[in-house]
Amino acid sequence: MKKKMMAKTISSFTVAVLIMGTIAGCGKAAEEVYSSGVLETIAEEEVAKADSFDEAVLSDQSYGVDYQQYENPNGWSVQYDDAYINVMQQDDEVFFVYSGEGVGSNLIDAYYEPAVSAKDVVDGTAMKWANDNTIQNECIFPGTEDVTGYWAVLPPAEEGSGYYENIIARDYKGGCLVFKTIGHVTGDDELDMMVSDNLAMVIDSVKFG
Repeated sequence: MKKKMMAKTISSFTVAVLIMGTIAGCGKAAEEVYSSGVLETIAEEEVAKADSFDEAVLSDQSYGVDYQQYENPNGWSVQYDDAYINVMQQDDEVFFVYSGEGVGSNLIDAYYEPAVSAKDVVDGTAMKWANDNTIQNECIFPGTEDVTGYWAVLPPAEEGSGYYENIIARDYKGGCLVFKTIGHVTGDDELDMMVSDNLAMVIDSVKFG
């Protein structure tokens, strides 16, 4: 039953990860998909839906899921399923670590960056990746109706561990609020869906004030 509920929470983050995981091992076909701009178009369309997260899903107890809420002193909060997510605080950073079955590390690093704009943080991260397949765009930041968010995705390499990164940020209180995801695509659709659903739910459930 939990798996059925989780499927309702798929966000732009989930879609981007699954699409990247699908084409990562496609060789020449993957190069054609990247160069055609199809992936960017799909991701852009899904990001536009990010602010439509259905809060009713979080409060629906018919599936027997007891969601926990994390509240940050900086004025934002998120919800998560503690059956799959462990929360760890280290100084000003908060880590939401996926504890279910998967490969490698799968986590979200949330932090506040003072005196730096969200665009500069995302642009700087994408520059450090130095990867031609990096995707960048703008969106309405989750939990808001009109706040611009900036995001970038580093897709998994054609061959390798399935490692990927994803960053989304918004200007916030004279600096910016950042959610950076580090994960690994396994190639097993069921496992990858569970990982991405749980991580996506954290970001999509963000509230302010």
